[in-house]
Amino acid sequence: MARVIGVDIGGTHISAGLVSSGKVLVEKKVLISGIKTKKEFVDSLFGIIGTLMDKKIKGIGIGFPAPIVDGCAPEVQNMPFLNKINLKGIIEKEFNARCEVSNDANLFALGEQKFGAAKGKKNVVGITLGTGLGCGIIINGEIYSGATGAAGEISRIPSRRGKLERFASARFIRRVSGKEAELLYELAKKGDKRALRKWARFGKNVGRILTIIVDTLDPEMIVLGGKIANAYPYFSKQIMPEIEKNSFKLTYSKTRIAKAKLKNSTILGAASLLI
Repeated sequence: MARVIGVDIGGTHISAGLVSSGKVLVEKKVLISGIKTKKEFVDSLFGIIGTLMDKKIKGIGIGFPAPIVDGCAPEVQNMPFLNKINLKGIIEKEFNARCEVSNDANLFALGEQKFGAAKGKKNVVGITLGTGLGCGIIINGEIYSGATGAAGEISRIPSRRGKLERFASARFIRRVSGKEAELLYELAKKGDKRALRKWARFGKNVGRILTIIVDTLDPEMIVLGGKIANAYPYFSKQIMPEIEKNSFKLTYSKTRIAKAKLKNSTILGAASLLI
C-alpha cells in the first residue's frame, strides 16, 4: 500500500507520522515552543520530515494552525514570523515530493470523519480545545475552507466579554482556576469539588459555543479534540442543556456530540489529502 507522511504543526510541537492504510506506523515529535525565526522553524520541519522520508513515500500532508490559500499561510497570528510562508513550495522543493497543506482544525475534523468518531458521517464539525479554540468543517465529506481559506475561525467571534476563544481554551481554565488545564483535570479525577465546578463552568461555555455551530451548520456530529478534551467526562454533561436552551429542537435532536476517538487525528487527516 502507498505510504505518505502526515504532519501536525502546533503551537508547541511538530508531530509527524508515517501513514499507510489509515494507520500511523511510526510517529515522531519535536519541540518548537522556543522558536522565534522562520529559519529555525523550517529547519525543525525539514528535520522531522527527513527522519521519515524515503524513496517509497508518495507525498507529504501538512496541518498548519492558520488559514491556508494555495499552500501558503498569509497570516499566522500565533507565530507572526511565519506570515506568508509557502509551506507547499518549500516542502516540494526540499523533498521533491508532492505536498498538500490545510488548516490543522480542518484536518482534525477530516481525520475523525474518515477514521474516527465520525466515520461514515458526511457533515461533521471538529472542535479543538487547547491553547486556543479551533474549528474544522466537513460538508458532504469534503473540507469546507470558504472563499479565503478562513472558514471555521470561530475563535475570533466577539461576545460581550471578549472573543469566544477566551471562554473555551486553556486560557479560560488558567484565568478562573489559577491552574493549568492538565492539573485541573488531575484534580477533577480525584474528586476535587472546586475543580469539578470549574470544569462544569467550562462545559457551559462550550455548550453555548456549540449552539452557534448547531444552528449555522446543522452537522450530523460535532467531535471534540485537543488536550482539554481529555477532561470531557467532567464537562460533557453541561453541553447539551446549553444547546437545548438556545437552539432549535429540530437541529439539536439530530446532532451527536462526541470526544475524538483518535490520538493522531490531524496526522491522519493530513495524510488523507494525498490518498
